[in-house]
Amino acid sequence: MFLTADELELKLSAPLPGEKAHRLLAPDFRPFPNWDEILASNPRWSAVMLLLFPEHGKTHLCLTKRASYQGVHSDQVSFPGGKVEPTDETLAATALRETEEEVGIPASHIQLIGELSRIYIPPSHFAVQPYIGMLDYEPKFTIQEREATEVISLPLAEFLHQSPENRWVNVRGSQVQVPSFLTGGHVCWGATAIILSEFRALLGK
Repeated sequence: MFLTADELELKLSAPLPGEKAHRLLAPDFRPFPNWDEILASNPRWSAVMLLLFPEHGKTHLCLTKRASYQGVHSDQVSFPGGKVEPTDETLAATALRETEEEVGIPASHIQLIGELSRIYIPPSHFAVQPYIGMLDYEPKFTIQEREATEVISLPLAEFLHQSPENRWVNVRGSQVQVPSFLTGGHVCWGATAIILSEFRALLGK
């Protein structure tokens, strides 16, 4: 499967799937407060990048395996991205800067295609804006080891043909079953899976 920028832009011109798609991959215990409540609580803001690139003639998606640290998202599958810094003029600038810092892709090389629906992450009190970007070449990633231990190059067709399943994961010391995808042999759940669910719906899967 090879996805072009024009195809993506056309799909993004229609209304986004939004919360309906998010709920398909959200754990049962995950709340969905309305955005007036979220914004009134003064959340921290961050942005992530769904980075698409060609590899062996097919479109791949860049994911990372987070490093271990004392935090709620330790060791999880994630997108390149992070919190807004004072020097970032926009959320898009945050996503581009963080992608360059985490996986070594210059921001100037990324064609920003558009954005998906924002989501709220209750455990860390972050509001997250996902962006879609594309490269026109096969990249060589350079991992920032403080942030990630692995870059996962996920074939888009493989992901789109996968059926989500409930799998056991550790959530704050307890084993619970959550909706998930498998990405590069790792269980992808939580915020990343929720964002991927909307991306999957956007592509008509």
